[in-house]
Amino acid sequence: MNELSKNSLAIVMRNGVEIWLEEERVNTIMTALAMGAGSKFIKINGEFINTADIIGAFMPATMEANIRRKNGQWQCRIAGTWHDRKEKCDCRDPLKITEQEKYRRTFYAEKGFYPL
Repeated sequence: MNELSKNSLAIVMRNGVEIWLEEERVNTIMTALAMGAGSKFIKINGEFINTADIIGAFMPATMEANIRRKNGQWQCRIAGTWHDRKEKCDCRDPLKITEQEKYRRTFYAEKGFYPL
């Protein structure tokens, strides 16, 4: 199985370190943490981690949204589109959306792939 095709979650530490693991391993770790009280050390990928420093386990979409917000982007409520800082949201303008879609189709027809 390809490494990228596995379901991964990020265990985020208090100091900002992200440890990406397969979902099954994260579930096992979180179950063990829920049973025990207080802080203890666990071994993850050869490193000892203090369980008191774990903030949580997050899905890739949550991590991506967090990184975008840290980089100054914001997400509009209308279309869910990400915008750069101080960029005006034009998601409400159906004419603009139609023009953008026409451009994308024309670009694809000419070049064989969609613009970035």
